[in-house]
Amino acid sequence: MELTTEEKALLKTYLSKYEKSAKHWQTTRYLLLGLVIFLYVTGIHSVLPTVKNTFSKVNQEEIIESLGCEEIPNDVPFKYWIVGYVNKTVVRSEIRNQEQSMELFMAIIGVIHITAAIMATVFVINRWKHGKRDMVTAKAIRIHLLNQECKME
Repeated sequence: MELTTEEKALLKTYLSKYEKSAKHWQTTRYLLLGLVIFLYVTGIHSVLPTVKNTFSKVNQEEIIESLGCEEIPNDVPFKYWIVGYVNKTVVRSEIRNQEQSMELFMAIIGVIHITAAIMATVFVINRWKHGKRDMVTAKAIRIHLLNQECKME
């Protein structure tokens, strides 16, 4: 089966694009590998503090001691001081809750990074040698095309 001149021109155009993409895959795979490593590092860096804080024990005595270490001032009535103290305790509790929610948010982002890194790792491993295979395929097609041109002359 012979190719027409239009088909040969079209084949040469797409063959050169195919060769370029195969050549670029050689460098692209290392860039993807760098991105995968970056995702693993940022994911682990985001998840690690949450895991560490989850497994560390809460020292209740230390918390009670930090809350009860203030002395009652003499120039302020007791009921005003207790209201201020309760307000301060509520604010501290709210700040702690916000820190915990931000820590949880960062852990979720870290898990997303790790999941994306695992999927990208599978992609890179599956396609690692495709560039060489594509180069060989393009060379075989180019040789076959040149042989057909030589036969026609």
